Amino acid sequence: MECRACSTIEAAGLPALQDLLTGLAGAPGIPMNHHIIALRPPTASSAPTAGLSGVGIALRLLHEMPSSGSSDGLGHPPAGKSGAAGTAGEGRTPADASTAGGAAADGQLGDQAGSPDRQPGDQGSAQGRWSVVQEGVVIRGKAALNLAASVRQVSRVACQGAQPRAFWHALGFTTAHELMRKGHAFTLLLGEHTIQVQVVSILRVPKEGDVDRPTELVPGSFLVEATAPAPEGDHVPATMAIGKLAALMSQHLELQPS
Repeated sequence: MECRACSTIEAAGLPALQDLLTGLAGAPGIPMNHHIIALRPPTASSAPTAGLSGVGIALRLLHEMPSSGSSDGLGHPPAGKSGAAGTAGEGRTPADASTAGGAAADGQLGDQAGSPDRQPGDQGSAQGRWSVVQEGVVIRGKAALNLAASVRQVSRVACQGAQPRAFWHALGFTTAHELMRKGHAFTLLLGEHTIQVQVVSILRVPKEGDVDRPTELVPGSFLVEATAPAPEGDHVPATMAIGKLAALMSQHLELQPS
């Protein structure tokens, strides 16, 4: 299970927020550059995967692309470099790059290090790691109304081979939309719970696969997304940890279930 809350922040408030997160994490944020392709399942009843279209399951391809690390790619300052010292907090765990893309699963779709990812319709993607992410519906009910974060089933499996988009298109899926996330990821430890906070610009991809010329969807505005893993059927403690983080961030923004 994954617990999630998010908010937005304007560029003027970004340095103070980054300083807070750097203090909580005990390390500057890790640069991230993600290309995300949302897939639309086939609707024809004859397609083997047509059933996904009616059960609220979201499927997307995630391409973790190399990042220069000097900025978020839009001229904004890197995390933890705004000039002020980091704010002391409970988190003391250094950010771990391995958490940025989620866990890779079994070998049928397992990642191959060094495989050529460039393909027609995915310009600029010669390096990086592909995975497929499946999201279930958000848990609802009276109890969920009082939670600080939404809760849903999320699974991630690494993709093998050079053309993941072409593979899913061959199964009958189509590209619903695609975008980029550029910014930084912070990994915090609050109590016994690990929380990842992404502070990113959301960018529009002008045409399919053209990741070299993205444009900001909302100029000057950043998405702040906090996620925490939780065991099946025992998600309340993780949502409480996100609620505690929301209180620490309340001077900068208001995290809401998403």
